[in-house]
Amino acid sequence: MNNFVLYLIIFCFGYVAGKILSKLHRFFFLIGCFLLMPKIYQYRSQHLLIVTVVFILGVAKGYKLFPKFTEMLEEIKISIHLFFAKRREISYRTAKEDWKEQEHINSMKAEELRLKEQELYKQAEEIKRQKHRADEDLRKAREKQAKNTSYPNTLQEAFEVLGTRSGLTVEEYKRIWKQEALKYHPDRTKGLGERLQKQAESEMKSINKAWEIIKNKV
Repeated sequence: MNNFVLYLIIFCFGYVAGKILSKLHRFFFLIGCFLLMPKIYQYRSQHLLIVTVVFILGVAKGYKLFPKFTEMLEEIKISIHLFFAKRREISYRTAKEDWKEQEHINSMKAEELRLKEQELYKQAEEIKRQKHRADEDLRKAREKQAKNTSYPNTLQEAFEVLGTRSGLTVEEYKRIWKQEALKYHPDRTKGLGERLQKQAESEMKSINKAWEIIKNKV
């Protein structure tokens, strides 16, 4: 009973000390008491150890340490929640930015493929037109070859070979000759096969012969 009264008195002293001491003094006082406890325990003074603990509890009570400790734990808990929420927000923002960047890259690739497709389509159309012109020129060459079994010898035959008529000037005949000769130029008949190339050469000779006749007689 006497010890209980003593402990109560010590607790009250600690409570008053916790009330009247400044914040900095209370802090260093509590730290000092906690550092002193192992020394007290080392000397096996159980009574003094209990007195010290009771006094520290009194100081803590007077300082309202327990509510502050609870508030501190709540603040730590809130800070942890905010930290992980911030991490999740950053991860979401990073994933969203990566997704937008990948979407932009995919859009650029799709546009690049579309432009390449258009370019290939234009090239295919141009090749198709060139083939059509070559086929048409070849058809005309065959028709002329069927009509003209030999090179032209007269002015009228020369007109027929060039597909023209009398009454034009030399310059006009020359322009027609160049147009006809260009159709059977070796660069245009390249790759058509040996037989077709020979036909084109024969047609070219016939056209040149027609021009020689017209040039000399007009």
